[in-house]
Amino acid sequence: MSERKTRGKIFWLNLRDIKVTRGSPGQSLLEFALVFPIILLIIFGIIEFSRVLFTYVAVSMASREGARYGASVGVNGAGTERYRDCAGVRAAARRIGGMVGVQDADITIYYDHGPGFAQIGACPVSANQISLGDRIVVEVHGAYSPIPVLPLVGLRPFQMNSISKRTIIKNIEIANGPTPGSGGPNQRSPRLANLPLQHKPSHLRTQIHRLLLLRPL
Repeated sequence: MSERKTRGKIFWLNLRDIKVTRGSPGQSLLEFALVFPIILLIIFGIIEFSRVLFTYVAVSMASREGARYGASVGVNGAGTERYRDCAGVRAAARRIGGMVGVQDADITIYYDHGPGFAQIGACPVSANQISLGDRIVVEVHGAYSPIPVLPLVGLRPFQMNSISKRTIIKNIEIANGPTPGSGGPNQRSPRLANLPLQHKPSHLRTQIHRLLLLRPL
């Protein structure tokens, strides 16, 4: 019995000394070669999606900035109204659109009387062609080009367009009224008067009155 017990202990001791190998270096390299292209494709997919999103946001913001500049009240350094300052509108759009390659040729500026009406003309126009309530329209074209790293994926360049429209405010006459701070408790603020809106469609007149008419305090 003692001899059998001794043999059993020796057998279990030998099992503990056995080292189990789970694979060879060649097998690990093969697994890595199979997985690495998938990981690389996912990484470049994330990068390209971010570039597409960045281009879309830049083009959209460029058209908005151009329209915002053109619809703002005031004149530029040369005394030209901002809605007629074509170079200023394009410069405002390029400040953001330039990050994705937007140039002057990619920016279109024109004017209209509102939804459903024909265009008045392209920038520049004369001051007599534009009236209160007309709109400036800025259209920006941007191009997306994929990184030429993975030609097998089949990504192709494509265009992104953004159009922004803003109402132009000009020639607003203010009715005579008391100077703010000079009257008593019944003092009223000035109201907008003589708005030249008779030639405008009814929906534009309503919109402009809602936005511009100052009601008495």
